[in-house]
Amino acid sequence: MSNQTISRESDAAERAFDEKALTGREKDAVRSLLQGMTAQSAAKAMGVSPEL
Repeated sequence: MSNQTISRESDAAERAFDEKALTGREKDAVRSLLQGMTAQSAAKAMGVSPEL
């Protein structure tokens, strides 16, 4: 994924954050994923189970 793609996705996520469309916890998860973390590593960093 290119830096430009990540930047566009990050901008879109920030707009959603501004609109209060996501909870704080959801924002943390999105930020982790946009930084390139896997779902499993993001879950571990957030202290939750990566299992469904």
